[in-house]
Amino acid sequence: STAEYMGFKSKAEVYAARDLLRQHASGTLPRRVTDGELWAARKLKESALHPDTGEYIYRPFRMAGYVPYNGPICVGAVMASSTPWILFWHWVNQTQNALVNYSNRNASSELTPAMLLQSYGVAVSSAMAVAFGLTSAVKRLFQPAT
Repeated sequence: STAEYMGFKSKAEVYAARDLLRQHASGTLPRRVTDGELWAARKLKESALHPDTGEYIYRPFRMAGYVPYNGPICVGAVMASSTPWILFWHWVNQTQNALVNYSNRNASSELTPAMLLQSYGVAVSSAMAVAFGLTSAVKRLFQPAT
């Protein structure tokens, strides 16, 4: 069997997988459903629904969506040549990371809006400071020969 990519499954497909597993748990599963289909449903449910809250995790914020959605952001950050673009792409990257982390958080631990805002601010500030500092240092240390 071919493993289907979990990062691009729709909300309807995710909820259908969840419902299939609920039918299995309640003993009302149609006979035509195979073990393979149940395992695929479990894999999809676990990749797209939060384990603590059962909330739907949007595609860009699923772990399976990290590379296809964050990859272009990282390319932008590496390719940026001016300070505003370097800072912009690192802000976008840290925002994406924060949303992935929030979407996949341990919901059994209390997390206040103030804690979220403080964590986000520190992450963005430090990423932008490091990006700017390293870019400035590299430009000074490795100036083109004239």
